Amino acid sequence: MSPGRGSPGTLNQTNMDKMLGRFTPLRVLELFAGSRSFGKVCDQNGIPVFSCDLEPFEGIDHVGDFRDMVFSDLPWCLR
Repeated sequence: MSPGRGSPGTLNQTNMDKMLGRFTPLRVLELFAGSRSFGKVCDQNGIPVFSCDLEPFEGIDHVGDFRDMVFSDLPWCLR
């Protein structure tokens, strides 16, 4: 086996899967979402997204100023 390939310190898919399994799942708060270009990519990859914008674009979860939001507005917070 060549150096670095598959060794414990190498970042390959197996090691990446193990590493990611140790962290809290990723969640995205998308501010100034507009057309949700970033949020759509997250959706395609199974990453939960909460989108916020001043305008009622399609797919926006919170329409209004994000400064008026409270933590409990987020779907993943403990209520």
